Amino acid sequence: MGPAMDDRDRLLRLESMLSGLLRYGALIASAWIAAGMALGLHADRGGRCAAIGIVLLIALPALRIALTTAIFLIERDYLFAAFSSTVLAIITVGFIAGVALSRPARGPDMDRLGSSAPGGAGDRPKSVRGTSP
Repeated sequence: MGPAMDDRDRLLRLESMLSGLLRYGALIASAWIAAGMALGLHADRGGRCAAIGIVLLIALPALRIALTTAIFLIERDYLFAAFSSTVLAIITVGFIAGVALSRPARGPDMDRLGSSAPGGAGDRPKSVRGTSP
């Protein structure tokens, strides 16, 4: 057994770990989605289970990159570890920015001005004495 065989064995182990993560992760996410759909037929609580499954399905590629980064660090392949860490950081920043930007702005100005969306609180006519909006 030479160095080429050791590299091949390491590569096969790496591929096995990554494919296992994707395979079993997809199965678990699909099971959550199926449970949510089944519960949705009988009760109104299936949406939460389905949402968990969708979040797991979306998180799988990021988990794969995190696992790959860890493997590169263990193998002391610092160049590829830096590349995959950069990709993971970009995904994380994008996720955080998406969450932060999707929340409505809150503060004292919002209470004073009302909603700026058409049909919102800012567009309501002032109530006339004796009538309600």
